[in-house]
Amino acid sequence: MKCLVLSLFAVIAACAEPADGVFVPEPDDEEIDPADPPLDPDPLDTEEFTPSDEELAALPELPTDDEALEIKARCPKRPARLSPVGLTFVIHISKHEDEAGAALRQLKDVRRFIRARDIFMIERKAPVVAALRRVFPCNDFHFIAYPDELDNAFALGKLVDGIAVDWEGAGVWSNPQSFSIDKLRGYAAKIHNRNQVAGLVPYWPNGFNDGHIVNASNMNYELAQIQNRCANDGAEAFALSARSLIRNFRDNNLALRDFGAEISLSSFAFADNHTGVDRSAACTRKAYGKGTRAIYLYGNGHPHYDKYFRRIARMGLRGAR
Repeated sequence: MKCLVLSLFAVIAACAEPADGVFVPEPDDEEIDPADPPLDPDPLDTEEFTPSDEELAALPELPTDDEALEIKARCPKRPARLSPVGLTFVIHISKHEDEAGAALRQLKDVRRFIRARDIFMIERKAPVVAALRRVFPCNDFHFIAYPDELDNAFALGKLVDGIAVDWEGAGVWSNPQSFSIDKLRGYAAKIHNRNQVAGLVPYWPNGFNDGHIVNASNMNYELAQIQNRCANDGAEAFALSARSLIRNFRDNNLALRDFGAEISLSSFAFADNHTGVDRSAACTRKAYGKGTRAIYLYGNGHPHYDKYFRRIARMGLRGAR
């Protein structure tokens, strides 16, 4: 009878869907670092600094700049690596007030899924950003900026922990990669001189050598704009595209944990590179299996975060606290 029970349990386990917070390897997963399978750890213990729901409701929604800096100073310092451990999310906060407000409401609802290692990518200083700091006091905030917007990012001083250069457009595509290296090296130096992390969010010709450019320009990390591969070609193509860039990083003596891939988690009709919850989650899972350890979630005008993080939790990539 005992053998029968054990055999039945084995059959059930083998037939079960990969779900309920248990990471189930897939045949095409590649074991490329010690974090496989993910244990959903966090390098920071921020429990004592994170307000409970009751405390949050009793606090003023908007901390002052000084309060925000004081709160952050008490938190343990986040490692400089883009993804210190497990799977890390870089979550975009729109410069458009209505979309940013939608993101704040959603993130409050799913904050049990957010970890201190996750990064919020902002585009401007705004009340919604201050409110987000109240909810997530120990998370890092990076400012994404086109080159002509860098002064806006610099003006925030210590309120941001890093600055990511949005590198795309005609000037990038009409010049050789040496042009990109020269310009990005200058931007990285200015960012590092302010003791901030320098990031790169590029969209450039396929012939460019990502790892060489990141290395030569002294950028700390890259978030590759390959979201169109997820939207147009599917999860497998997205994962393979990310994997080729990870190999490129390693060929240039860079860490895979300083590479991330963008997914446009949205469903706006006017954009052809946005995806809904199902495909976004599938692309995340496939990319993780091929070594991607950071996902840049762009787009927050639609209420997708709750469903997305529940899907990710079922896959065992991120659990609810």
